[in-house]
Amino acid sequence: MTRPSAVGGPLLPYQCEGVEMNKPEVLIATLGTEAQVVTLSLLELERLGFDVGEVVIVHTAARADKIRESIERLDEVFQTNPRLRCYRYRRELLQGRQGPIADITTAEEAEEVFNTLYQVVRRYKLTGYRIHLNVAGGRKPMSIYGMVTAQILFDKDDRLWHLVSDEELVASRRLFPEPEDEYSLVPIPVIHWADRSPLEMGLAQAATPEEALREQEVLRRDMRYELFLRGELTPAEREVARLLAQGLSNEEITRWRGTRLNTVTKQVSAIYRKWRAFFGLPRDAPVRDAVVAELAGYFARRERWA
Repeated sequence: MTRPSAVGGPLLPYQCEGVEMNKPEVLIATLGTEAQVVTLSLLELERLGFDVGEVVIVHTAARADKIRESIERLDEVFQTNPRLRCYRYRRELLQGRQGPIADITTAEEAEEVFNTLYQVVRRYKLTGYRIHLNVAGGRKPMSIYGMVTAQILFDKDDRLWHLVSDEELVASRRLFPEPEDEYSLVPIPVIHWADRSPLEMGLAQAATPEEALREQEVLRRDMRYELFLRGELTPAEREVARLLAQGLSNEEITRWRGTRLNTVTKQVSAIYRKWRAFFGLPRDAPVRDAVVAELAGYFARRERWA
């Protein structure tokens, strides 16, 4: 049984009877005027041992002759070439509020490019694919927003790539290299700022890239709170901080912990002092409200992810 595509719309049918293509990896490539960016990348991923079963090209509207030619060449080669016709192959047209995007010249069009790339990658992530995103083709905003999308959604198993080729190969526009041609996929580093994957932290559930970026900022703040709690406070102070976050007064914390009020008062003062130092606040800055509000949100989110 073949793995379903993560994105709706028509797919070219398999033409390889008896060949199992239920492979868990997808190549998503931004496309400009050079179709060879896609085929060379796919062949190189094969050579490197990756298990790609599906190819998605993200492209602008085919109004320019070179863009149209590039798309048509790929359509044909993925239907007719014995080496490529076993792959699932689909096209993803960049769409804006006013229809298909032919060029990226306004902030609104750039925003739609970001949204399209985010949605494509997100859908494949939610379906369980390992992502190979090649940003070598297309207009510069496509590459930039592809990299931002990777920073939001990628985990340690996904890969962001750029293709480099010698001038003769580029000039030839060949879809398949000759033995003497030089080309390679260069990995682009993606900083993984959390131990857990974006799926585990719920980032991939965000419907838009803007929502995901807001959620990412919250997660980054929570990492700072975690560092504060684990690195600055004693175990007893951490417990007092947790009770403060529930809105309890010093007297209520004293009763809850079965200790003396003087002890709790000193622990609360130590928490405030360390909070000011950790977050670079003036020594006399009032911080109780901030401690309660910020840590209340932190503990609530931690319970949600547990």
